[in-house]
Amino acid sequence: QSSTMHDTKTVPETHPFPGHGSVLHRGFGILVGLVSLLGYGYFLEYMRSDYQLRSEDVLGRQMTDYVQMWVPIFVVTIFLETLWAFLTGRTGYWRVNDMIGSMGTGIIMVVLKAAVAVLFAIAPYEYVWHNYRLTDYFQHGGLFAWWCMFIGVDFAYYWVHRTGHTMSCFWAMHSIHHQSEECNLTTALRQSSLHSLASNFYYVPLALLFPPHLFYIHSQFNLLYQYFLHTEVIGKLGPLEWVLNTPSQHRLHHGRQPYAIDTNYGGTLSVWDRVFGTFQEEIDEFPPAYGITHALNTFDPFYANIHPWLGILQNMRSVNGLRNKFLCLYNGPGWIPGSEPAAEYEIPPCTRETVVKYDPALPGLFQVYLLLQFACAIAMQSLVVANLRSPDPALIQLAMVGVCLLFVTLYSLAALCDRRHFAFALEVARLLALCAFALYLVEHLGSGIDWYGKQTVAVLVFTAHSLCWLISYRAEICTPLQDFELGHDLPAAAEAHRRIEQRIAHKIVVNRRWIKDE
Repeated sequence: QSSTMHDTKTVPETHPFPGHGSVLHRGFGILVGLVSLLGYGYFLEYMRSDYQLRSEDVLGRQMTDYVQMWVPIFVVTIFLETLWAFLTGRTGYWRVNDMIGSMGTGIIMVVLKAAVAVLFAIAPYEYVWHNYRLTDYFQHGGLFAWWCMFIGVDFAYYWVHRTGHTMSCFWAMHSIHHQSEECNLTTALRQSSLHSLASNFYYVPLALLFPPHLFYIHSQFNLLYQYFLHTEVIGKLGPLEWVLNTPSQHRLHHGRQPYAIDTNYGGTLSVWDRVFGTFQEEIDEFPPAYGITHALNTFDPFYANIHPWLGILQNMRSVNGLRNKFLCLYNGPGWIPGSEPAAEYEIPPCTRETVVKYDPALPGLFQVYLLLQFACAIAMQSLVVANLRSPDPALIQLAMVGVCLLFVTLYSLAALCDRRHFAFALEVARLLALCAFALYLVEHLGSGIDWYGKQTVAVLVFTAHSLCWLISYRAEICTPLQDFELGHDLPAAAEAHRRIEQRIAHKIVVNRRWIKDE
């Protein structure tokens, strides 16, 4: 890795941090932040109006799916953020491969949640409410019940999030969200397939007081609020930082430096972090480097979900006794297996300038191909989720076939981004299978195959065009990955980290234990 090619290839790309730059740049960030908060305030009031119109015995599965309603907002804001990054010269801020890896995990989560949400999310809360509630007061409590529920959901989320970082079994689920080496709006959509389901049990105690339909509204708002936290467009927001969770606080939460780890767990409010001693301000002189401490080095959304569990199983095999094996699940992710008293691995020091991201090279026009195919995957996801909820068994069966093709699509596109040796052959097979399935749908859901009909011609032309596009870049796709293309820290990382940490040690509050005296 000391070749000239390595030296030129692994120089990290840098760009201004929100705390730096011109007054105009910082002012624009503050303006965007304030407009975003006003929008959230309006939307919360809209949700309250919708709640008041609903009958009080409505079940959660009949409530409005606000997250699905926000899909156009996701698309538009991601486009605007990408445009902002281009206009401000922030190269590397938004990458096609990282977007596919992040949104791919989100698509898997949405599909699995649609299939089992009633069992894991809706049923437990409603069961406790209908059988063990302590009072009906909050069912008719108006504004008081509304804001009590707001605070209750956010308090429960704080503990969902905190245990997601401090217990290995929960970190194995939540770490998927932290694997991206970027912090942009697509990172917000990077979600674990299991954590969102397991975390619902944290909210069940609220069912002793609050009706299900009120909980489902606030849980969706809490989730949607956190979408705008994943961006570098918005800097610090002044006095609002004392009460609300902000992009500045959440950027630090996504950092992998020692001072950033185990901080800022809040959802909509930052007060819980201040009360329980986990708040840490983002330090402009030491901007966070994003990701987990050791790069995942793949954009495969399925491996992203499995990888943390493989580490836990390896740790369990390395220790003796049921107690130590249990501690591999219960202790924090940094625990050295079998250590007594408990000891932790040292967090690898780094700075933003010494981190080399995992970013296998692909031609720009081929990345357009990847974007087009991923747009089709997003459309497939919407159709699949809608039909999984259909009362028609035939449509559900078709949806299950669609799920298989959708998952193959996500895996194949990730393999192309990773330049895996089988990626080209898999993508050819996927395109042909997708074409066959589309023609089947045209025949059985339409009026039969008309080889000159618009739908049939569109399917065939799209497939042929995609195959030609793919074949024209076969050589680049099949080029094996080199070691220097893997994510890693430069040799100077520890020294650079030490120099900065000495200058800003007085600003580090939560993780003072990581600051070593000379």
